[in-house]
Amino acid sequence: MKQFPRILYVETRDADDLVGSKDFLSYCLEVLIKDPKVSFVQTIKQCKVREGDPFCNQESIFYQRVMPARHASNAVFPCGSGLVWRISELKRINGFPSWNLVEDLQSGYEILRRGGAGAFLPIIGTIGQVAPEDIPNFYKQRGTWALDTLRLLYYKNPLFTRGLSIWQKLQFLELEFSYILSFAMAIFIFNLSLSLAFGIYPIISSSENVLLHFILFAASLEIFNIARARGISYKEQWRTRQIWLGLMSVFMIAAFRALKHGPRRKPIYRVTRKFHQFAWYWKETLIQKLVVAILFVSIGMNLVLKTSDPLVSAGAIFWALFFIYSFSQVIKNSWHGISFNKEKVTV
Repeated sequence: MKQFPRILYVETRDADDLVGSKDFLSYCLEVLIKDPKVSFVQTIKQCKVREGDPFCNQESIFYQRVMPARHASNAVFPCGSGLVWRISELKRINGFPSWNLVEDLQSGYEILRRGGAGAFLPIIGTIGQVAPEDIPNFYKQRGTWALDTLRLLYYKNPLFTRGLSIWQKLQFLELEFSYILSFAMAIFIFNLSLSLAFGIYPIISSSENVLLHFILFAASLEIFNIARARGISYKEQWRTRQIWLGLMSVFMIAAFRALKHGPRRKPIYRVTRKFHQFAWYWKETLIQKLVVAILFVSIGMNLVLKTSDPLVSAGAIFWALFFIYSFSQVIKNSWHGISFNKEKVTV
């Protein structure tokens, strides 16, 4: 920036990413020029993935639904690639921050709390040539995202960060706290297995009342997810939920790592591998397999031993099957690519 003082804008992208829309820069600069308050413009990043996108690398719900909502609250954050910054705004935060492993999320966090603004432009700005499609590399990428986000939650909590509006605080808190929910899921699954196997339920109510509340809650949850992701296929919505829930153990480990390193000792960063190593990663999914096995056994004990009222058991069995199906995608992905090396690659 010091060598070229007349340059007003800078684009950032991963070194191996291709340009998406041919008019990508024109559109981004138009936004920045028309509105001097905009600090950066983020676009959609897509990747070359195998048919079906089993690892959800396209992040359709995030880019098509979540980011427009963040745009409405001025809570858009940079995603590293397909991004154009106003250089004068970067100078306000002394360049890209290096406190976290990757600078994208925190750089937006820092500029927004100083009164800057981010904009989301729904065009494909960049195309990644390689996206993680083997379990170790996928864990590494999502674990890094979780670790960076949780460090912000622990040590730069948005609720106590000056300069952010209430809506910005809530948007960032939702993003950061979503990883902590993995602990709630683990507790829920543990309690669920005890309830099915031994008839121990943390509720006091009639069987009919329990079933009614279960039906209303389950139905409202599905309606909410369908409404939130309208226009995106139900299959893709489910795949996204499967991946998120299946990464429960990865997010929990990231939560402990963020605490272990503290606010002043930065974790070691490893670049996400830019090639696939297809194999059967059965060890890497032992926790998911264990959860599925425990839930299957618990269902079996409930049906054979009749440990609880059938009406109460119906709701518990539903949730057990829900988690079995949710964890199945990550388990299936553990052998992804072994016999599909010639499978169609899509963008």
